[in-house]
Amino acid sequence: MKDKQLLGSYKNGNYTIAIYSDGTKTRETEGDAFIPSFAENINLMITERPDPACPWYHNVVSEGDNQAALMAENEIETVQRYIKNLRPFTEVTISGNDLSNPEILALLVYLRKKKVFSNILVSQEHFIRNYHRILGWTERRLIRGLEVSLEDSEDSEFLKKIQSFDSPTIHVMSGIFTGDDLDNLEGKNLKVFVHGYDESLTTLDIDPQDIIYNEEWLGEAIKTEFPDAVSSVTFDSLALNQLHVKEVLFDDGKELWNEFYIKPEEDFDLCIDAVNGVFYSDFDRADRKPVEDKIADKMFREIRKRFGRNENKRKAK
Repeated sequence: MKDKQLLGSYKNGNYTIAIYSDGTKTRETEGDAFIPSFAENINLMITERPDPACPWYHNVVSEGDNQAALMAENEIETVQRYIKNLRPFTEVTISGNDLSNPEILALLVYLRKKKVFSNILVSQEHFIRNYHRILGWTERRLIRGLEVSLEDSEDSEFLKKIQSFDSPTIHVMSGIFTGDDLDNLEGKNLKVFVHGYDESLTTLDIDPQDIIYNEEWLGEAIKTEFPDAVSSVTFDSLALNQLHVKEVLFDDGKELWNEFYIKPEEDFDLCIDAVNGVFYSDFDRADRKPVEDKIADKMFREIRKRFGRNENKRKAK
């Protein structure tokens, strides 16, 4: 495993953030809470194309095959308009079967020029199909982080190809992810991101008892089995509640969040659905507001105000 290197750092509100080559980040503040002025990461959906090959997906709200306009000289009604003020070393995670958008390469080049780190989230099927394309983008430093939604952990081609990348993140869903899946991922220097189970976000027909069994196993395994199998694990808000993660990761009152168990990032993220022109927070994906003429900074401030984040700040460690 390569030693991690500092890629960049910047000031955000009352704290300083540093980002490293393995995808980890640190925050330091002299205050007692982290109070951001702008989003550290924007989750940006640029294509809405449900993929029958992917057994689960999120952020798809219609059955259409739609593309967001990304780049244009006049910037009107394009993604470029509301991300043009992004700061160096902030991040954009692109999703939505994004490799089909004809402007994605232009967007990646634009972000690289601004020294914004680009990550992409693709399905396992799309990753295998576009392996050489993604690898080339990585080698050209057009993308910094690769995230793949797991479909079949027994796929030997996938397991071989995914190890060509430094510290990729595998997205799994509670209730679907099993002990056999974890065994197949073990020892491959993979990060795991756990989504909570949501029936509306999966096309799989699973016995409810299997879902309960898998969730109960996962709730125990995150503390007993994951540390020896993967390089880190984090959770979305739904998974935190379903798996009682906060209770699991407290030991005699001591919080166990660290470089392995990574705290959720909702306090610092902004979600933008560029296809449908709305923005929202992972705290409540159903509460979506129109982008209209807003830039990303204004959307982020509205999100924090809506969820009371200015009054209920993330405490600094």
